[in-house]
Amino acid sequence: MPGFLLLTLFPTGLIARRVTRSFDRLVILLLPLSSASIIIYFLLPIPQALINVVFTFFILLLLHALFTKNNFFSFLAGITLLLGYFYHDMALLFLVPWVLVTLVSERKTLGKSILTHKLSALLLVLLLLPYHATLAPIFNFFKNWLVRIFQVMERWEPNFAFPLAYVNIDGRAVGWGNALGVAKYYLFYGGPLLLITLTLFLFIILSSKQRKKLLETCSSRQEMIILLLVFLLFFSLAEVLPRFLSISLLPERALGFASLASVSIIPLVYFLLSTKWRTALVWLVFMALCINTGAALYINSLKKDLISPARIASMEWIKKSLPDDRVMVVQHDLTIMKTFSQTESILEIASPTLYTDISLFDRALEISVDPTVIPRLRTAYAEYLRQTRESTARLQDLDPATLQDVSVIKTELAGITLATSGLLKSFPSDTLEGRSPFSRKPVYIYYAKQEDSLYTSRPYYQSEQAIDAFVFDSDPRFVKIYSDEENQVFIWKLKLPLP
Repeated sequence: MPGFLLLTLFPTGLIARRVTRSFDRLVILLLPLSSASIIIYFLLPIPQALINVVFTFFILLLLHALFTKNNFFSFLAGITLLLGYFYHDMALLFLVPWVLVTLVSERKTLGKSILTHKLSALLLVLLLLPYHATLAPIFNFFKNWLVRIFQVMERWEPNFAFPLAYVNIDGRAVGWGNALGVAKYYLFYGGPLLLITLTLFLFIILSSKQRKKLLETCSSRQEMIILLLVFLLFFSLAEVLPRFLSISLLPERALGFASLASVSIIPLVYFLLSTKWRTALVWLVFMALCINTGAALYINSLKKDLISPARIASMEWIKKSLPDDRVMVVQHDLTIMKTFSQTESILEIASPTLYTDISLFDRALEISVDPTVIPRLRTAYAEYLRQTRESTARLQDLDPATLQDVSVIKTELAGITLATSGLLKSFPSDTLEGRSPFSRKPVYIYYAKQEDSLYTSRPYYQSEQAIDAFVFDSDPRFVKIYSDEENQVFIWKLKLPLP
């Protein structure tokens, strides 16, 4: 998705136009390439690609507001994050510091506006009141993560071996094995640019002259506080919480975001330096960006073998040779199958015994929900159970014979009824009628041996077990229609579609 990366030229261009030398402008335009991991995430078709763009806009618009002393760009940065939230919840982590600092710094202006335009403010509140439910996902986001954090804190202990070895938020033991692995971790996710920016920050703190210059320029601006808070937030998630509290909330992602946030200090320091030192800084940053780009290209060169030509060829064969209404059953790599074979209906059975235990396949075909809606349905069902458990717990403390409790009971029961009605609407009509989504559709089972993974050197990685015999070869209901013995890629067809 190179187009996402090109979008960052707009906010970087706002900063670059303040610089006179062409090479310096080029380096500023390349600042979003803050680490190899960020570069790769920019180019992948995943939600974080767009969030990286949003975050880059946010950081650089704040920096532009700081230079121009124009609040419009500060508010534009916040609006960008707000729009990003409707795409991905992660935008909330950036949005909260902006909201808090903006409310505090603009409290007098906001208070005066509300008092001056009381009627307009009241009408605005009344207009927004019916949409209060849209705030629920925000509270649920923080609630869910806080619950997980408190669960981890119950077994709290410092872990000074991080990132050599640690336990992630899902309770899985992971780590980078040895000193070389740790070096790769910091170079890939943080990048040398993060080391440069941290050094520059210490330089400003320790140099009274430079510190005075920066404070004279930025001390009265809220954008500087927001940038600092955002960096400290992600640096804490990446380094402080995992090491001192054993709370690992995607530290590698947080380190990448900390690196991206830290680039804001480079233009700030650039304008504080003399021409000689500016040249040295620009070349140092340029070399760091080249290292990041080289590392990203190297990782991509390794990843090109993760999907073998044999697998791609088999999926091209599926697209050309099998019916359009086909149902493909896979063990993993659902996205790869959907992308390369253009198959609409895919059933993923993520079990290592799929190809050796026929009962897994039989049970899977008994489901009455289209596989494309299963993730959404499971999420809705889990949320329904959570809401009803909370309502039931509150109802246990109420007395239906007490007048003051009756209205509360009615409200809780109405909420349960509404939640139940909403869940029922989530079920497709086929489910309610007891029909299978695979009725009269041709069903195929796909197997491809996993290629060597980039993660095989990790101590926690478990390789795929070899399969001596496939159960579908001995079951008379199936016939093998595609066989690549050399590369271990097979496709079986269920002879008769379901009634």
